[in-house]
Amino acid sequence: MVTGVCFEGGTPGSREMRFTYRDYMECVMVKVTAGDPAKLKLVGEPQPPLQVLNGHGIPTPFVVQLLDKWGNPSQDQRVVVKLCSLPALKVTANVSSQPVNAEGKACFTVQSVSGTKGYHQLDFKSSFNNKPIDGVSVNLTVIPDPKKPVSLSVEYDTKVKFPAGGRFPVFSVTVVSDEGSPITTFNPTAVSMWLWEGVSEKTPPQTATELKCNRPMANDRRDCFYFR
Repeated sequence: MVTGVCFEGGTPGSREMRFTYRDYMECVMVKVTAGDPAKLKLVGEPQPPLQVLNGHGIPTPFVVQLLDKWGNPSQDQRVVVKLCSLPALKVTANVSSQPVNAEGKACFTVQSVSGTKGYHQLDFKSSFNNKPIDGVSVNLTVIPDPKKPVSLSVEYDTKVKFPAGGRFPVFSVTVVSDEGSPITTFNPTAVSMWLWEGVSEKTPPQTATELKCNRPMANDRRDCFYFR
């Protein structure tokens, strides 16, 4: 009796085992399959270097292949692959984790990436029998979106006094983009100034008066909205 036969490395497929004793010989055909899951590999990804506008997605999906320690594809569907990132990077994908399919692959489509300007990392992690599997990482750069409004800058004469029946000073409002520059294509109808009595609130009360910006004058800046 022969026991404990082990194939070290090689690719899956049919193998012939030959037993000999003196002038006698017997052959047995066996089918070798992939070993235990041991690592992940990216087999589909966007072309590097990967740069993403803040708040935008990545059109090209990430395809992760499960492999054994010899690099053979493993189809063990007990393995679940997770997409992870550090708290500084907020990632929204079609799924955050999923088991590999019948081919041993898992596909992730990143729908949105939000974070500070600079370098970040996406990690694909997994485990088998409560032991971590060698994962794979992707480096990306978050670029500020010049068309994404993030704040308002309001300028006016802070030294002026407001006598009863008098006029307010001119308020110039700039819509600031994610990269810190003024947005010159912002729709003027979306900019309003609200007036009401009482304490300051984040949301105007129902009794508040809404004022729209004035038409620009000849010497007005193109990146500002004026309330006169």
